[in-house]
Amino acid sequence: MRNALPAHSGNRLIRGFTLVELLVVIGIIAVLIGVLLPALNKARAQANNVKCMTQLREIGNALQLYANDNKTWWPVVRHQANNTFPADVTLQSPSATGCNIYWYQYLLKYFSKKQYTDTTGSRLIDFQGTPLFGCPVVDKENFDATTSSAEFNSGYGMGPYAAYKERTFVGSNANPSWAMIQSSTGLAGKYYKQSQWSSPALRGIISDSKSWFLEIRSPGTAVTTPVPPQFSPGAIGYEPGAIDQFDRYRHGQRTSRVAFNVLFCDGHVQTLLDAKSGYIAFRRHFPG
Repeated sequence: MRNALPAHSGNRLIRGFTLVELLVVIGIIAVLIGVLLPALNKARAQANNVKCMTQLREIGNALQLYANDNKTWWPVVRHQANNTFPADVTLQSPSATGCNIYWYQYLLKYFSKKQYTDTTGSRLIDFQGTPLFGCPVVDKENFDATTSSAEFNSGYGMGPYAAYKERTFVGSNANPSWAMIQSSTGLAGKYYKQSQWSSPALRGIISDSKSWFLEIRSPGTAVTTPVPPQFSPGAIGYEPGAIDQFDRYRHGQRTSRVAFNVLFCDGHVQTLLDAKSGYIAFRRHFPG
């Protein structure tokens, strides 16, 4: 004979989930996570791309303000300190014992009241909280490597090709049309006014880059064959043997889709989808 329930009202048997039911719920949650995670990752990547493009536009505005303040001169990529070399025409005259001056240092005052300090291992700290600190995709956790040029790398690089139309790479700093003062080689580039950067709507000036210096060598057939992988994820640093310094997969997929952002001299920003387009944007010609 089955036990009867207590006669008083309101008492009920409380029944929990069975093991099968728990497994079903866990399975449903796992499926939902599997469906939602790619969408969330895609949304995060799109948001980072939008933020990067916005920052590049702000840097373009800073270039315009700089030109307004300096009789239409634009900064160079770097003015290497040397008191026997042409003086910096817009910021200060460098000295033999002074620090080199980089393109982002010229623009800092338009984003922050901080004054740049030349502290080995911490040179990017003054740029935190500004677009000059770099693309949100780049991991700069270890940017303060004390003996490496990586401490200068924010994830954006400026190209020195103010008026280039050459089809072939002719050697580092070997052309006077470079907007880069490199005194250690004994061969200077020069400062260019904003109007002297030719084809402003077509010529890139700043891009997603592995280095502060967007050097682009003659690629030959390299850009028509499978492109090499990026450094380890988030890594930045000059790559001497590379045909260019574009961070090709910055806003694309690491092994399949090339995508990097470029600020052009007229102020617009565009996402380029192959290295050849980047080469043409900065050099204005492609070999062959």
